[in-house]
Amino acid sequence: MSPATYLKAIGDREIAWISRYATPKASQDSSSVSESQNTPDSHIDLYQRFLKVAPYIFPAEEELVTSHIWHWDLHASNIFVNEDYEITGVIDWQDVWAGPLFREARQPKVIDYNGEMLQQPPDNYKDIQDEEEKAHVDAQVEKSVVLQTYETQTRVANPAIHEVFHIPHGLTRRQLITFATNTWDGDIIPFRQSLIRIARFVMSSGLLLTIVY
Repeated sequence: MSPATYLKAIGDREIAWISRYATPKASQDSSSVSESQNTPDSHIDLYQRFLKVAPYIFPAEEELVTSHIWHWDLHASNIFVNEDYEITGVIDWQDVWAGPLFREARQPKVIDYNGEMLQQPPDNYKDIQDEEEKAHVDAQVEKSVVLQTYETQTRVANPAIHEVFHIPHGLTRRQLITFATNTWDGDIIPFRQSLIRIARFVMSSGLLLTIVY
């Protein structure tokens, strides 16, 4: 199955399900978030647009889209090490599945950090009197060092993973796939917003702008 076929299967599945089973909620139902959320045609329209951009979502490099098994919940409680700091086991595999590397890859929770990088304490660190502020700086430095170490080691040990993490607008492209999986029982707005971001930032093709808007 090609990456484009994989995405087409998602779009076709959702269109088929919504066309057959999606029933608009009564207007007095407070769970109806918006008119578009409650209108099957609005979902189907977005999925049809999704199918048009699907061939452009995955990167072209074959090694970045081949099928991989990825553990989605790596954190300290799920990793066992021995006295020599060697990994001896990993648990909690129930949500694992095989999919394109670009779709699966994500930073492990143990090093997940999106804040400002700070490799060492600031020059005025010793002058900080507030213990809470100092603890925040300590945590920022620790997370920055761990993330930098992970990035450096990954670049050497697994270049494909490193490349996936640095694909332009990679997060937006992956989020689009995630939000496409169930808009009717979930939320149509993130899916629509991701399509708009794809049109604005990911691709420079005028065709994509026409597709989404």
